[in-house]
This record gives sequence, C-alpha cells and structure tokens, in this order.
Amino acid sequence: MSRLDIINVVYGETFTNFFVEVSLPSQLSPGNIPALREAAHSAYNIYTTKADAPVIRAARSFQALERLMPVNLVELSMEEIRDPAYRERMGMTVWSILSMIHKQAIQQARHDTLVFLAPDWVIADGSFAAIEARIDQGYEAVVISGPRIDWDRAESTFRGWVRDGEHLAVPG
Repeated sequence: MSRLDIINVVYGETFTNFFVEVSLPSQLSPGNIPALREAAHSAYNIYTTKADAPVIRAARSFQALERLMPVNLVELSMEEIRDPAYRERMGMTVWSILSMIHKQAIQQARHDTLVFLAPDWVIADGSFAAIEARIDQGYEAVVISGPRIDWDRAESTFRGWVRDGEHLAVPG
C-alpha cells in the first residue's frame, strides 16, 4: 500500500483563495483523498508564506483535510516571493521559486511516493484512487493531465459546484 507525501506550493491572494475554495475541495471529493487507503499514514504538505497561512488554516476545506490525513503547513520565510518587483530585481521567476521549494519538499518528505500538485488545479473525482492503483501496480511515475481552460469563464462555474465549502466532485 502506498503512503504518500502530497506537496502543494500555495501563495499569493489569488492562488490561496482558489486553492481553499475550489482546488482543495476537488481533492476532497469521494474518489480522491477520502478514497486513499493509507491517508492516515500519509501527509499533505502545503508550502506557503506566513501571510497566506492564516487564510488556509481558516478554510473549511483545510479543516476537512485535517480530519482525513496529517497536514503540514510549512510557512516559508520568504515573504518577498509575494512581491513581483522583488522577484524581478532578483531575477527570480515563478518557476525558479517553485523549483527551490520543491527541492526543499523532497528533502523533507517522509515517504517514497511524492505527489506534486498546483494550487490552481481542479482534480477530477477518482484521480487520487487511480494514482494509488497505479502505484500499487508498481508504476514509478504517474502523470495526470488536465485540459487548459479559459480561466475567467470557468472559475465561476467551478465555484458554483463546491458543496458546503468542503468538496467538489468533477467527473473524470
């Protein structure tokens, strides 16, 4: 059975709000995190800033996640990553920051199986169960894909599908 370290880098008002209001609820649909056999022995690791951590902690979806599995909310000491002007002056791109944080997450991981997510992904119901099944079959890497969408038009639709502020079941 697979014990997972789920890794998500979440910062900035737009991404933080979408994460707790839509993305995380999609991960809490019945065929996703609740379906993991080893959820209680896995870990969900959220890398964020000190400024964004309270918003995440206060969210109903985050509290629902904590009822399902251990959660590590890792507060980064890099408040400057929130400031685009600072990033530009330092030659930091979103991708270089993400790479740096992912390296830290890999070093801190407790399990051999890592699942990397993004705060603006909407995960179809059953995706986590499918990932777990592939890992159990011996796959060393599982890549899932998602369609590119017109964000401005799709966001309100996704928000309308969230139930009780906690889960969103999007069919695969």
